[in-house]
Amino acid sequence: MAPFPLKRGVDMKEFVFELAPTVKIICGEKEYILAIDNAAIKKWEEATGKELLGKGEVPETGTDILTLFWVASLLYQPDTTQEEIDHILHPGNYEQVADVLNELLESVMPEPTEDGEVKN
Repeated sequence: MAPFPLKRGVDMKEFVFELAPTVKIICGEKEYILAIDNAAIKKWEEATGKELLGKGEVPETGTDILTLFWVASLLYQPDTTQEEIDHILHPGNYEQVADVLNELLESVMPEPTEDGEVKN
């Protein structure tokens, strides 16, 4: 039984939402599918104290890149640890990984309003 009364004969509206966009990164022999969903945003903000969407703060430091990679990996690889990411990323690939992460961030950023504000 439904937790609320259903009325027969009433047209129901259907809403279709896209899932968070993804990118695939292969590091060594391991493949990571990254997505920035609400859980990743929350974990990023808890880990860094920075806002990910809205103010346009982008990962700038190596630690930021590692953290964003880690939280973005959790939707499809929930057992990934920060330590694992620490061992596969290094200063020589930060720039490439940062470019991919920034592209992923751009794909989930809310569109700014006419006055330039971003609505979350």
